[in-house]
Amino acid sequence: MLRKRGTALVETPEGILVTLEGGVTDLFLPGGGVEEGESELEGAIRELREETGLEAVLAVPLFRFQSSVNRHFVCYIRATGKPALGHGVKYLGYYRDDQLFPIAWLPGFEGLTADQLSHSTRAIIAIYRQYRRARSAWFEALDGQLDLKEYTHADVKR
Repeated sequence: MLRKRGTALVETPEGILVTLEGGVTDLFLPGGGVEEGESELEGAIRELREETGLEAVLAVPLFRFQSSVNRHFVCYIRATGKPALGHGVKYLGYYRDDQLFPIAWLPGFEGLTADQLSHSTRAIIAIYRQYRRARSAWFEALDGQLDLKEYTHADVKR
């Protein structure tokens, strides 16, 4: 039986966030197994926070992807904060234009390359790019939601 995995796809101008966790040699999108009583979306948000310290401000389910081990529930997430090595994470970086741009790493993990992206991560990113191209207006509207005006009680007409 495949493991349910909440997978966070966080794209910034710097690239798509990827991680390397202890015990593996491949880079993955942040995420992990869904806990009892938790939805896959909630799992993706929790894992992103645990692995990177980022707080989701917008999270939208995109698609499912089945790998040999996991049934990924891929979520597009916009987050606040500065990425930092979290629980069990040895490397954080951005993937852009088939290159890896390091953010933070433990000693011994500084020389990672884009060749170390897992097959499932490469496939998910490729599907995401197709998905985003086909729905560009939807993504623009979604991303525009982050440019929210702040109101106070003084702004409310009585």
